[in-house]
Amino acid sequence: MSYLATKKSDVTYDSLLRLLRRFCQRYGFSRQRHTKNKLKQAVLTEVHDEFARDFHREYQSYEYDCVFNVDEIGMYYSLPPTYIWAVRGGSAKISTGGGKIRCA
Repeated sequence: MSYLATKKSDVTYDSLLRLLRRFCQRYGFSRQRHTKNKLKQAVLTEVHDEFARDFHREYQSYEYDCVFNVDEIGMYYSLPPTYIWAVRGGSAKISTGGGKIRCA
């Protein structure tokens, strides 16, 4: 503990980070971003096109100068961690729990 007591806080953090990076490199861990597609792109395109058709059918009687975009709804969504540590060559799958909740 005396080692940490003699270090300044920013130097301590940098030293610990360097130690962790070396450990991960030595034992085959890699820093990765998770990616996850819930729906295929074709399905997303189909939903988008269907919404566009319904929207234009519903509001075709309005002139373009009478339509205003006032979408300022706060949307809450769960965010998984930005990066994960995974064993190189192993599975990088993460669970969906434990994320932060943010407001957009």
